[in-house]
Amino acid sequence: KKFGEWQWALYDTFGIRKSEKFYQLILPWNGKFFPVVQRGYFGAINRYGQEILPCVYDSIIDFNHTLVHVKFKNQYGIIDFEEKWRVAPQAAGLQLVTDNLYLEKVDSITFVKNLDGETIYFT
Repeated sequence: KKFGEWQWALYDTFGIRKSEKFYQLILPWNGKFFPVVQRGYFGAINRYGQEILPCVYDSIIDFNHTLVHVKFKNQYGIIDFEEKWRVAPQAAGLQLVTDNLYLEKVDSITFVKNLDGETIYFT
């Protein structure tokens, strides 16, 4: 089989399958979750094999304790682990700073914003 045709599942140390689904790819544990790929889209499963983010994102860019920075339909947004959009997808580049702050880069201006969209600082 070609690489993309393989199917991967999460197993425990006793060889018992933990993930309910099979995936095209399961990436290494990042301290919070296993990034997974299905049909070319990214999602995440926890260490018990439960899908905590569905495979609908173009990519998972970054994460912290409560938030995930994702690329979705060629735009950038921030979601929480309940799949709620905290920053709606947009063309501007984003970067997580803390559990409540992020950077938004628009042309040559960088904004520090909170999750309510309020500008804290810009440069």
